[in-house]
Amino acid sequence: MQITLRTAAVTVLAKPLPLEITLANPGSTPLSLDDPAQSLDLEMHLVDKGTGEDLSFTMGKIASTPLGGGDRYAVEVPVPKPTTIAPGASLAVRPDANARLYLRPGDYDVFVTHKQARSNPVPVKIEMTRESVALLFATARDPQMPYSRREWASDWLARLYPAFRPSLALPTDAAAVRAQQEAGNQPLYQRFAEWWREQQAAPGLDERLAKLR
Repeated sequence: MQITLRTAAVTVLAKPLPLEITLANPGSTPLSLDDPAQSLDLEMHLVDKGTGEDLSFTMGKIASTPLGGGDRYAVEVPVPKPTTIAPGASLAVRPDANARLYLRPGDYDVFVTHKQARSNPVPVKIEMTRESVALLFATARDPQMPYSRREWASDWLARLYPAFRPSLALPTDAAAVRAQQEAGNQPLYQRFAEWWREQQAAPGLDERLAKLR
């Protein structure tokens, strides 16, 4: 198998980061494999050059569901259907690394593996910008977003505005509790929005954002 990876060389934190992956069969016989869209063998790697940490995920998602409270969970593992790549043909998948990982600003080496096969590496730089702040704020205050994604966004905003600590509802909370917490968060959201508007003209703002880690 031949794996080719293409993606943006520079992007901003919280913006979609699609990885354009092509799996090709350069051989003369059909190549059998699990459907790449659900495969646990197709793994994306974003290696932080600063820390050496490999932020990785597989195309197939392993999901866990709480069972009646406590620490009991049901684990759901994808069962991909087999597929075949004809000689000279290819398959393509396009996962969004931002949607699957809790990324941070920095420089990364990005590559894809499938068992023993490995793609070309692509250097990617993720920057913290004004656009990032807008995207993070939209995520943090959206009650339809998963708890963990809202927490990630809130943590980044708190590095810029330490008072940004909204009360986030857990997935197991009752609807009335969630509504009460969201109502209580509104003044905080308003204060942050007003503060951020004032910051737009502040000298050195872009430099401050670039230094956030």
